[in-house]
Amino acid sequence: MAKLDIIILCGGLGNRIKSKSKNLPKILIEIEKKKPFILYLLKLINLKNFNKIVLSIGYRKNKLIKFIKQNPKLNLNYSIEYQLLGTGGAIKNTLKKNKISNPFFVVNGDTFFNFKVSEILRKRKKNKKKPIILLKKDEKGKRYDQFKIENKKLILSTPTNKSNNLISTGFYLFYKENFKIKKKKFSIEKDIIPNLVNKKKLDYKISKSRAFFDIGIPKDLMRFKNFFKKNENNN
Repeated sequence: MAKLDIIILCGGLGNRIKSKSKNLPKILIEIEKKKPFILYLLKLINLKNFNKIVLSIGYRKNKLIKFIKQNPKLNLNYSIEYQLLGTGGAIKNTLKKNKISNPFFVVNGDTFFNFKVSEILRKRKKNKKKPIILLKKDEKGKRYDQFKIENKKLILSTPTNKSNNLISTGFYLFYKENFKIKKKKFSIEKDIIPNLVNKKKLDYKISKSRAFFDIGIPKDLMRFKNFFKKNENNN
């Protein structure tokens, strides 16, 4: 089976984390000395799983371009978002400017959790042409998009601070046709996903990962740093 491409979304302003980011894109925030978050994310997704890795960049784009040029062995590509287009618009912009596989993967550039690409691909074999969202159980917080499964069907749920809902991990398998939208600026979370759910055209996979981090706020950034410190000390 041919390897697919992946788009990493890392063009946002990161307003909630500016007190810790030192005016860097979130994906370049140092977790350990001279080790930015992007290195942990790339190790997690495993470069060997993908044909091409494209960073969708915007805020502080020059810093990311510099990182890419300084690390040629990572073989990273980039697509520039010159104005804020939203997560959906950023992907549409990347598809327009780059030769991307169909289907392709998308992951948020500020989340970290364990998953296996092979499991998503096996799911795809059963339901070809259906995009897939990777969900996770038991994560509290209203800031996450939340879902429920009823009669094996995926439905949107009202966000609560309780942990009985499923949340979006920010990892997806999409098809190019999912982004044939006239609007230039739009969102995966508010435009693409609700539309697919309502039309029953979105498949899902539930991750069993216990570790899940969204470094977009200072509290979770610190949790992530402590997580790796603890693991290193135990090795």
